[in-house]
Amino acid sequence: MGMKYLIVCMALLAAGCAAAPKPTMEQVGLRTVASPTPSCQAGHENALADGALIIEPGQTLCVDLHVDGTRVEPVRIVTTADPKRTLIIRFWNEPGTDDMYLTLHNPLPSTLRYHATMRRSGSYVYEATSVCDILSKRLAIEHWPYPIAALHLSGFSTTGSEDRVQCR
Repeated sequence: MGMKYLIVCMALLAAGCAAAPKPTMEQVGLRTVASPTPSCQAGHENALADGALIIEPGQTLCVDLHVDGTRVEPVRIVTTADPKRTLIIRFWNEPGTDDMYLTLHNPLPSTLRYHATMRRSGSYVYEATSVCDILSKRLAIEHWPYPIAALHLSGFSTTGSEDRVQCR
């Protein structure tokens, strides 16, 4: 009887896990917005080179920014965020799904724009992907419904439009 009970429990557990609903973008977005700002991770200093960032799943990068007119330059990866100058970027794979999410916390008093390319899992080639501007002092959430091995973020600048988000 003990072995039968164990098999039945395992079957029910497996069926319950398989039937678990996939979280929606709205659910992930609400959870992310309600969560505190992510903590900076140490050990990612090599993620910044020539004004561009490469972020991989599971990483949270904190990047001090220097603003010169409309030009925004990432100057260094830091382990402690300054709310006035540190861009906080988190990239993750939602557990149990292929969905990838990127959040960016804009510390600037103006809208932040950037460009991104992605390297899909199993590929060595970076390809274009769309992204949206990040309003001043706000959080932006990007989503892809497939695995991504890395994102390359570059071309940071501020925009003249402080109340409108443009996606490209």
